[in-house]
Amino acid sequence: MSSPRPVRSTRRGYTPAMVTVQDYRRIMDAYGIDRAVLQPSVYGFDNSALLSALAAMPGTLRIVDEAYRRPRPA
Repeated sequence: MSSPRPVRSTRRGYTPAMVTVQDYRRIMDAYGIDRAVLQPSVYGFDNSALLSALAAMPGTLRIVDEAYRRPRPA
């Protein structure tokens, strides 16, 4: 089952290019990187991109999520 793309926050300061987990893995391989930490902030409280990446690359990725520090929008 394919999940919809995460919703980018309207409060983001920039708009990054869309990159797939496979694209990210190719970049990591090209630079000899075995593990990485992700902290995408452009998605606001939508963590689906993080969770999908973690599931696709178990043991390889860690995430930083600061959503707990900010009040959730009403």
